[in-house]
Amino acid sequence: MSLLLSIVLTSASVFVSCGGQTQNTSDVDLLRSLYVQYVFGDQLLDSAYVHTHFSSEMVKFLKDSYEYDCESNDCYAVWLFRTSAQDGPMPKSEISEIKPLKDHWYEVSYLDMGISGITKLRVIDGQITAIELDKSYDEMSE
Repeated sequence: MSLLLSIVLTSASVFVSCGGQTQNTSDVDLLRSLYVQYVFGDQLLDSAYVHTHFSSEMVKFLKDSYEYDCESNDCYAVWLFRTSAQDGPMPKSEISEIKPLKDHWYEVSYLDMGISGITKLRVIDGQITAIELDKSYDEMSE
């Protein structure tokens, strides 16, 4: 079985087609930086980042999902991008793979403190527009 790989350069992005699925490298870079800096990193999501990289519907969803007191009115539920595990067998969390799916969806596979997780995100025009939450840990722990 042969694998067709084509690369098309545009002014701001590189598109890689692999097996019929197109991966926009700027979308992958956006998702990778979100996870490295904010989801698994120590930076807090701020209004400037959120309003640049998320659709208005996602901004509202992340704000509405924030369950704690928020003095600045600038608080977002970043934990939704990972498993619901509080602790795991490893101290470090990391991305395993970002895989393109159909219709602008990407599957982010990761280890969340050693616990496998998958979150699906939709990216359109450089903004995250939708999320499919990973509930596999919740199902395993019941």
